[in-house]
Amino acid sequence: MTKDPKQAGPNLLGDIKGNSDIYPSAADVFIAGLSYDYLEPSVLDAHEHDEGQLVYAASGVIVVGSDEGYWIVPPTRALWLPAGARHWARTSANVSVRSVFVKHVSEFQVPERSCVLSVSPLMKEVINALAERPAGAVVSRRDTALTNLLMLELEALPILPLHLPAIHEPRLLRIERHVFEQPDKHISLEEWARVLNVDKRTLHRLFVKETGMPYRRWLQQVQLLLALEWLAAGRRIVEVSEHLGYSAQSAFTVMFKRNLGMPPGAFLPASLSSSK
Repeated sequence: MTKDPKQAGPNLLGDIKGNSDIYPSAADVFIAGLSYDYLEPSVLDAHEHDEGQLVYAASGVIVVGSDEGYWIVPPTRALWLPAGARHWARTSANVSVRSVFVKHVSEFQVPERSCVLSVSPLMKEVINALAERPAGAVVSRRDTALTNLLMLELEALPILPLHLPAIHEPRLLRIERHVFEQPDKHISLEEWARVLNVDKRTLHRLFVKETGMPYRRWLQQVQLLLALEWLAAGRRIVEVSEHLGYSAQSAFTVMFKRNLGMPPGAFLPASLSSSK
């Protein structure tokens, strides 16, 4: 794995000081910040943290997996991982990651489950400031203010639909394998019902029970996960569209924009943006 790690944050065993009359001090909330640059595609083995972790993708795409499923973290978005959430990660090339580790305190209502968040310009600057702090630095009044602002923003940031829940039911696992191995070969729920010898309504209920969403919505989630990884790897939009089985690039663009609020060209590496 090629990376240029630059650790930031207070020495956990050192003298941490902060002051606030309204909110907890940074010593009560802020643990540490990390700044990583991955030049090549990388895989991080399964691990967990005693603190909550906010993982911000400054550039590139990060895929994080756990027993709960998969999360795709596009550029300028962030993933919230509660304390103790065991997970692994996979990155594209040229990824810049900024992480902030925080303790949960009752004054703040952070998400209880892992989720991908839309990051405001303000939140971006707060994350960068905390992640780039010199290692071992004493927590200042500014750090306390930034930490409290980060926690308040965590309560308000919109949650993005970039989670693919884990599947365990054997018949649905067969469908999942097919979709990941042959994403351009679309099979309707009716066809799957015939192949699996099960009633269509039963299959629909199984999907909703396992994933919390109907089959067509789940299928789009898989397509988004694959598309974002492929775009981050430098594939052209027309190529991604074809590999996902779309007969027209415009239809793929509509699906992408409807789910993420921007066209796929916004996620292309700068070097390819003029030749998409």
